[in-house]
Amino acid sequence: MRKQISVLLALTLAITSFSGCMGNKPENIVDKFCASMIAFDEEAASQYTIDGKIDVNISYLGSTTDDGINIEPITNYIKENASKITYEIGEVTTESDSAVVPVQFTFVDASPIMIATVGDYISQALLLTLSGADEATIEALIVTIFDEKVDTVDTTETTANINFECEKVDGDWKIAPLSEEDQETLTAVLTCNITNAAESVF
Repeated sequence: MRKQISVLLALTLAITSFSGCMGNKPENIVDKFCASMIAFDEEAASQYTIDGKIDVNISYLGSTTDDGINIEPITNYIKENASKITYEIGEVTTESDSAVVPVQFTFVDASPIMIATVGDYISQALLLTLSGADEATIEALIVTIFDEKVDTVDTTETTANINFECEKVDGDWKIAPLSEEDQETLTAVLTCNITNAAESVF
């Protein structure tokens, strides 16, 4: 009986040790980071980075702007489509305590909606301004138009690639700060490309 218990304990320790090795891989850390970002969980995502910070600001996706304008329909749309994001981790390149983990994201590209929204907004906002409408009414107009375009403008599905650079810190793999280009790419992925579309027309 004691021999069986000893064998069982040895097997348990071996499995635990193996599981620990499996978890301590750069691709597993990147996987957890991406899943946390898609869930808009900045706190969880930050634990997988070297400096404990994330380079993509998603905290601004609240229900209202600083001016009190309700933008919940837009943020809800973004978060709903974020749940549809998928990603595939490619072949990892490892050299000593450094690694590169390529990830391809597939996501909804809603830039046509935002471009159409801004186009209508500019013309309608001008008319409201000339008619003497207050600033709050003019600012809230973009949400109304966006809601309309969601039902009338088609979206597409697209892909984006990011190479996550990782480093081993005290025996654990962590993600290095993203380049400015990769920050913009990840932001586009998380926001259905709406941010890029808005910047291109304003």
